[in-house]
Amino acid sequence: MSEQFSKILISNMTARYGTVRRARGCFLYTAKNVRLTDLWQQGGRAILGWGEGGAICAFKRAAV
Repeated sequence: MSEQFSKILISNMTARYGTVRRARGCFLYTAKNVRLTDLWQQGGRAILGWGEGGAICAFKRAAV
């Protein structure tokens, strides 16, 4: 990924969601009061469903 693309991506995400102010469990809470599911927990293991991360379970519960 190029450095210019990274800068654009970060600025767009910050404009849309705000900066992360706190984290609790598998959730990230931003300055704009947006709750994001952290799928990169434990070095990416959460997105694959491995380990004790609750991100995938929270994602499944939210989809119901």
